[in-house]
Amino acid sequence: MDDVETVIPVSAADASAVLARFEVFRDRGDEWRWRLRHRNGNVIAISGEGYTRKHDAKKGLQSVVRNAPDAEITDESLIR
Repeated sequence: MDDVETVIPVSAADASAVLARFEVFRDRGDEWRWRLRHRNGNVIAISGEGYTRKHDAKKGLQSVVRNAPDAEITDESLIR
């Protein structure tokens, strides 16, 4: 079994136009996680939670994609 799987959102019509891709991977603690990797190789975001099953990591990723496309951006440094 491969420990890293690239998952491109279904809405991406042309993979060559994608600037970033989601990956599902197994971490050193043997838990499954997802990360968003820019095409330059930098990791942009990573799941804050590990999952025991790869399927559950994919479900968590799908939830982020579905629920946060228009998420508000807040500057936490301004909150006292």
